[in-house]
Amino acid sequence: MAWDRFLENNRAFGIKMDADARWLHSKLTSHSIKAFLDPVQLTHGAPPDVVRTFVLCSQGDSPASSVERIRTEPGWQYRELDTGRDAMVTMPRELIDVLLDVVQ
Repeated sequence: MAWDRFLENNRAFGIKMDADARWLHSKLTSHSIKAFLDPVQLTHGAPPDVVRTFVLCSQGDSPASSVERIRTEPGWQYRELDTGRDAMVTMPRELIDVLLDVVQ
């Protein structure tokens, strides 16, 4: 992928600093589409009641129907970060705070 296109695509995900985009680009590897297409096989039945958490990165497009379902469906915790999709790059400390809060 051309560098300019990579930068353009990642700006849509909230990456605004060229240094962050260069770092992220250096970490990318190929990923099999099968990870998105193959269903999960649970060999021991459904997991016990597990608290599920959805972290919405609110800048950019988000699937409104999924967000509304998660905000209202029992069993979900909902958190929001005011950043693009790559919160681990743009707001790492805030993301860590959310994740630590979820597991406590």
